[in-house]
Amino acid sequence: MKYLINILVFVLILSSSVGAQQGWVRQQFGGTYDVFRSVYFFDANTGWITGHGGAILKTTDGGSNWDRQSPIPMNLHSIYFVDADTGWAVGDVGAVLRSIDGGDNWSVKFDVGGSTLFNHHLSVYFTNTKVGWAAGSLSEDGKILKTTDGGKTWSSQNINVKNWLNSIYFIDANTGWTVGNAGKIFKTIDGGSNWELQYTDTTKFLRSVHFIDENIGWVVGQYGLILKTTDGGINWMVQNCETSELLRSVRFVDENSGWAVGTKGVILHTTNSGENWNLQASGTNKTLYSVFFVDDRTGWIVGSEGVILKTTSGGVTSVEDNSNKNSAIPDRLTLSQNYPN
Repeated sequence: MKYLINILVFVLILSSSVGAQQGWVRQQFGGTYDVFRSVYFFDANTGWITGHGGAILKTTDGGSNWDRQSPIPMNLHSIYFVDADTGWAVGDVGAVLRSIDGGDNWSVKFDVGGSTLFNHHLSVYFTNTKVGWAAGSLSEDGKILKTTDGGKTWSSQNINVKNWLNSIYFIDANTGWTVGNAGKIFKTIDGGSNWELQYTDTTKFLRSVHFIDENIGWVVGQYGLILKTTDGGINWMVQNCETSELLRSVRFVDENSGWAVGTKGVILHTTNSGENWNLQASGTNKTLYSVFFVDDRTGWIVGSEGVILKTTSGGVTSVEDNSNKNSAIPDRLTLSQNYPN
């Protein structure tokens, strides 16, 4: 019987150890140490990554294998697909790329919406195959471009801001937000024809914005700043977190579950709409630029020096899971009469 008990304890310990590895797992792609700036998945299997040197990677098996595409040598900062075939990527020198075959081929345009002088497109977002926006900078000013024909032509939108715009997000064809340096948040309710500055009481750099509906959204940025609104941006409230690092990306799958990532490998996770943010183990000290989830368990993070991380547990390990539950290893074992043991 003592021998049986030892076997059971060993199995339980082994199961706990394996479960503890289910947080964030490094994925490999067999390439050089690129800086990856953006990740987007259409579903649990099909996704894309883009970054410096024109790197675009695609997977059709959830990240087990990545195929490399490099249509141009320019740095690319953002990628977005509206379906499994149609997507866009944007980057330096005014570059806008479009694919209609899932990324197998990319058409490249420069000089869209005006001069390419110091023109960086830092974020792209589409609400359907025709209508989309790109946000970034023209010299020292913020710049937003809009297309209504799938990216064939782009026009500049009227936004008066002397700061770079780093992220743009729309919940429908009319309502969207863009954020940038010096604490700037702008909102539109007419598809970008007009942008209204929202008050935030901060001058910190804002790097990423994400909304789950017309009222509830988050912005993250410099020195661990996290802002939340529940009224469409009329009021923004500071949320406390366990880091002072620069946060570069935020993503929520519903009102409660969200993640934010940033420098020195920081990953933050909340399950209560941001009332509490907890650090998750990333296994790296590299800068993490972008996070994306397809549901509350399956997500990816990309960063500098070729970092690609995946989770199928929401980033939570079994050890973290059991911090609020019973221990994975019972404090005693009871064996009932079970002849012939």
